[in-house]
Amino acid sequence: MVNDNVKYAGVSISVGLILSDIAAKTGFQIEEISVLPVGKGNSRQQVGMHGRESLRKCVYIWKKE
Repeated sequence: MVNDNVKYAGVSISVGLILSDIAAKTGFQIEEISVLPVGKGNSRQQVGMHGRESLRKCVYIWKKE
């Protein structure tokens, strides 16, 4: 799975780690989390209020037991 982190009210939220925790609790084995070299930017609303910050984009490899 490929996923981006998000920013809410100026706070970066690590979506992938949250989803990986849920996956582990539902029987998946977390095999790998790779950070892609180019993250995503934040929305214009976030930039205007909280400044520009690149957000992490990752590839998650999970395996069902």
